[in-house]
Amino acid sequence: MKETLAENDNHESESIGTPIPKDSPAYIVSLLHLNNRAVERAMIVLYNNQTSDEQAETTTKHRNGKGFNSYDVKMGTYYAMWVLSGKKLSGYHLERARVMSLKYVGQLVVAAKNKLQSNKM
Repeated sequence: MKETLAENDNHESESIGTPIPKDSPAYIVSLLHLNNRAVERAMIVLYNNQTSDEQAETTTKHRNGKGFNSYDVKMGTYYAMWVLSGKKLSGYHLERARVMSLKYVGQLVVAAKNKLQSNKM
C-alpha cells in the first residue's frame, strides 16, 4: 500500500493567516515534528521508494536518491515493516524514526506532490 504524508493529517495548514501548501518542505518538516502518524507514514513512503531488490535484501544498492541511504536502510526498513504490520512506533523508536525522516524531506515532498496531483484527477 502506497502512502504519502499529505493524506489524513490533522495538522493545520495555516501560519499567521497564510496558507502553507501541503507539498512544501516547510509543511512536511512541521508535520513530521508535530504528528507521530506522519513519521510512520514517512517510513512507509521511504520504504516504498526502495527498489524491489533493495527491499528484498534490506540494503541500498542503487545511487538513485530514492528510499533509505545505506546508514538508515536496516532501521528504516524495520520501522516500515513494523508499521505495515499494524503496530505503532513509540518512545525511542518513534523519535529515531522522526530524526531519520527529516533527512528525506525532499523525497517526502515529491510523494506529497504526487498524491495531491493524483487527487486532482
